[in-house]
Amino acid sequence: MLKVTIGTTTERNSVILDPNTTLRQALTDNNVEVSPSVTVMLDGTPMIPSQLDNTFASFGLTDSCMLIATINTKNA
Repeated sequence: MLKVTIGTTTERNSVILDPNTTLRQALTDNNVEVSPSVTVMLDGTPMIPSQLDNTFASFGLTDSCMLIATINTKNA
């Protein structure tokens, strides 16, 4: 099992997940929005949208990690 700190820049929770869970599934199961206006980072590394359908195990994660979603903003 894998301990994942999951959330946003303002709210985070620790959950225990199967390493074969996809990043997208982990986010949606924990009520974290996944949309084009959101950047998802796995242990600080930005993920491209296609990577959200990969499992934690495919990234070699077996113990713990952070999965954080941040809203993209543009300066006027």
